[in-house]
Amino acid sequence: MKILWILLFILLSSCSHHSARVSLNSIPKSASEHINEYRAQLFPLGLYIHRITMKDPKGKKREFKGVLLLGEKTIQLTGLAAFDTTFFKLSEDLDSGKISYKFYHEVPKAFEEKLILFYSFMKSIFKLPSKAPYSENTLTQIKEGNLEYYKDPSSGFEINFSRYTANKIPGLMEVKKDNFKITIVLEKYQVSTQDKE
Repeated sequence: MKILWILLFILLSSCSHHSARVSLNSIPKSASEHINEYRAQLFPLGLYIHRITMKDPKGKKREFKGVLLLGEKTIQLTGLAAFDTTFFKLSEDLDSGKISYKFYHEVPKAFEEKLILFYSFMKSIFKLPSKAPYSENTLTQIKEGNLEYYKDPSSGFEINFSRYTANKIPGLMEVKKDNFKITIVLEKYQVSTQDKE
């Protein structure tokens, strides 16, 4: 038993140098000030923490946290694995369009390609106008009975928004493509002062 504790301590201390620099407890559940209803984007500039569950066609689930920083000139996305250690970091300079990323664990090349494709789709979601209906150029609205969702014709991704916060930010997004399903739950957020009333 003593050896198990020593191994656990070594594992935790070896992962600590990759831990995220964002204190998850310091961010309020929702912004205390109500943000402007006429803001331009569905996701105002700011910091978002999501719990993400990916389910592949075989039913295997992978869970991690996503820390998203939407800025005027950059987008930064950090994926956190167990114990909030950094799994990957991705950033984009919005002026140049240059995307850089780094994985802190070994992953197959196919996963890297899927991550970039998924990021490109989600970037278009982050930039959506704050109110539906969304432009035909970005998403196509589909209604099947009581179910309403949006599809991106270029990538084939489908997305459904629900559980909006008091500030009208989607609290739940369900993304599908082929037989993959990704559930994104907003846990905490802090909007930039530029997007507040």
